Amino acid sequence: MQTEFKLPELGENIESANVVNVLVKEGDYIKKDQSVIEIETDKATIEVPSTVEGKITKLFVKAGDKVKVGSTIIIVEDTAEQVAESKPNITTEKKKEKDIEGESKSEIKETKKVVTVSSGKKAIVDFHLPDLGENIESADVVNVLVNVGDFIEKDQGIIEIETDKATIEVPSNVSGKVVDVLVKAGDKAKVGQTIVKIETSETKEVLVSETFETPAVKEQELPEIQSRKK
Repeated sequence: MQTEFKLPELGENIESANVVNVLVKEGDYIKKDQSVIEIETDKATIEVPSTVEGKITKLFVKAGDKVKVGSTIIIVEDTAEQVAESKPNITTEKKKEKDIEGESKSEIKETKKVVTVSSGKKAIVDFHLPDLGENIESADVVNVLVNVGDFIEKDQGIIEIETDKATIEVPSNVSGKVVDVLVKAGDKAKVGQTIVKIETSETKEVLVSETFETPAVKEQELPEIQSRKK
């Protein structure tokens, strides 16, 4: 499946920005939160992180372009689909039939497939304030968007910050349960500083088998017709 990544909101009253540098190219495999382009607004120079991951199939901007908020920057081919293609469901069939007159016939099938499961192990991950752009070392916390106990998804906004040049919503790079919030509105946070602690579950891919037997179908016996002469 192909997904578009568009230029996100850059702050109040900012409708467009100049592309200073393009940090990726067609054919690259990118991950979420990897910087895609470096842009310059009237107020700041910022690296824009991707919210999607996969192989870049189309790149729509180049250095020197002026792009509007909401414009498509790249199109990627979803890696989840590639994994599915590279690891197709493996199906094997074993048949056992009884072919004796008057007895039933049954069929046993075994199916194998790749599934993602939780290992049950928990890990506490520190989420740090990411790089905000050249020469930006800190930012003011305008609003904290999560609380202890909240379950958050990857790319969900955690805090809203304001630098000397822009107001930005900072997304999480993991999903899980918020166990600690280390900043509050009005604080000044430094790049690299731990903002929240998130409890995540480890996951892994496993090959599982499912065996099932089809319902037995009994051969229908035709009644014998006899004619009698009197």
